[in-house]
Order: sequence, then structure tokens, then C-alpha cells
Amino acid sequence: MAKTSMKIWLFFWALVSVSTGEERIDRASLREKQVLLPSTVNDVGEYCLEHENLGKFVSRIEEPASKGDSAFACAFVAFQLSPLKKTAPYTNANVDDRFSLFKVSIIAADSFTSGQKKKSTYEYTSGVDLASDLTTDERAVLVDGLAAIDDSECGDACFAKLETLKDQKITLPSGVESVRLYCLDQDPDMLHLLTIKAGLFERESDYLCAFVAFQISSVKTTDPYTEETVDSYLSNFKTCANKLHKSIANGDIISVGTTCDISGDP
Repeated sequence: MAKTSMKIWLFFWALVSVSTGEERIDRASLREKQVLLPSTVNDVGEYCLEHENLGKFVSRIEEPASKGDSAFACAFVAFQLSPLKKTAPYTNANVDDRFSLFKVSIIAADSFTSGQKKKSTYEYTSGVDLASDLTTDERAVLVDGLAAIDDSECGDACFAKLETLKDQKITLPSGVESVRLYCLDQDPDMLHLLTIKAGLFERESDYLCAFVAFQISSVKTTDPYTEETVDSYLSNFKTCANKLHKSIANGDIISVGTTCDISGDP
């Protein structure tokens, strides 16, 4: 009787597995891809390896504050494989901590989004970003100089003057004579962060900083701006920054593109 019951159970399990068509991938197989699961989760659907769908995996976590670890695991796997992750590969010693930070990030984003919808001030769908698995201290290091800074705290030594910018073929809008030195960082990740920050805070100083970084980047394909054309290009870039931030907030994997100053599209 027991053997018969076992056969029936195995048949039912096989039928369900076939009907769902979901292939699972365990922690050992994931480790070969330098992807780790938290200790509370043993496997995920194989489709979770499709990191380009990270935004979709996050959006499926409805009311995340009430969900268990398994609900976040798929997005956590996709995040590790995505260009958004900037930390070193996780280890057995830190993966649970990174997973906790990742969960908190999603829960906080969901809370913020819900609050904005209640206020009906603007549409905002928050998701995963470059800092989703970072501690507070690590976030400060990653966005060093990107947080809201009081310019008076720094002094003239922290600014690049107009003469220096002209030497680098950088054109500023009329009335602007200097920008912070970190705006001249040619690291592609820095350009990405500066542009996201501009779209997030929508402050003229942030747009300008990202715009300067864009001008000296390898991404820009247009001729050097002139005093007559710079305002038009800056306007397009602002539109691009806003679109980029919204896309990143939705979990899409995109970066600053060559048309950012031309059409306003990332």
C-alpha cells in the first residue's frame, strides 16, 4: 500500500513539474556562475538567470514587506548577474548579509512608491539600483561627492574653473563659470551615477555636473558644443537623465547612450 501511494505521489509530482514547465537550478549549479543563494533558499527557477528581466522579477514581489526570503531569491540571482552589481562576488560569509540589504532596498523602494502614489504628486516606480546590496558606509563611498553637498564646505580648491574646462573642450551654459572637480571624472560608472542622480533630484547643479562628465566621455559623438548650441544640448540631456532614472527605477538595465544629448533618449 505504501509503495502504491509513493508511486501515485511521484506521478503527481512529475505531472505538476511538466505542466508548469519550470526548470529549477540549485545552489551548486549557481555557484559555478559565481552566484550564491542565501542560506534560507535552496534553489530558484532557471529563468532567474535572465538578468535582463530583473525589473520584472522585482515587480512580481507584491507587498514585499510581508514576503519570505524565497520571494526575493529570483531577483537576487538576476541582480548578481546584472551590470548593476558593483560589489565583489559574494562569499558564504557575507551572502546572507548582502541578501538582507537587497531585501531592505526593495521593501524601502516599495514603501516610497506607495507613499508617492497616495500623495498623487508624480508617477514613480522604484526598483533595484547600483546600491541595492550596499551598506550605508559603502553607499557613501560609491557615491562619494554625489550626495547633496553644500558647496560652501569645499571652497575654490574643489572646483574646476572655466579656463580649465575650455582646455578640455567643455562648454558651459551662460552664467556658469565652474563645476566640481568630480564632474571631470571619466569613469563610465561615474557618468552613469551622475546622470541617475540628476534625474533623481532634478537640480540644475546635478544636471550640469552630469552634462560636463558626458562631454568628456567616450559616449559623446557630437562635435564640441558652442555658446549658441550648448543650451539646446543641455535641454536634451536633462530629458535623457530623467528617462534614465525612471528606467533604472523600474529595474531596466540601460546606461547613458550616444543619443543622450541629441534626442533626449538614453
